[in-house]
Amino acid sequence: MAFHDVFYHTDGDRLDMVSAEEMKHVGVSALATAYLLTQADSKTAISLIRDITQSALHRLQTECALSKEVVQKGGDAAKEKHIIEYGAIGM
Repeated sequence: MAFHDVFYHTDGDRLDMVSAEEMKHVGVSALATAYLLTQADSKTAISLIRDITQSALHRLQTECALSKEVVQKGGDAAKEKHIIEYGAIGM
């Protein structure tokens, strides 16, 4: 059982499933983030907290909507509840 996220990683991931272009984007993002954090002040920290909070709430709203749709179509409510609870903890 996993989130409704098609990019959710598992132990089944293999090198042939990796995109070199996507890894380049990840590396550039990581470098930019590291640089941002080395130059950060209290305004940066507050902005990051706000952005992370908004992203987390949006993700939970999306998961709730997707789970509701699955349950309405006859899916297992207990499994969907687990997805939402696990997602909230994993954030």
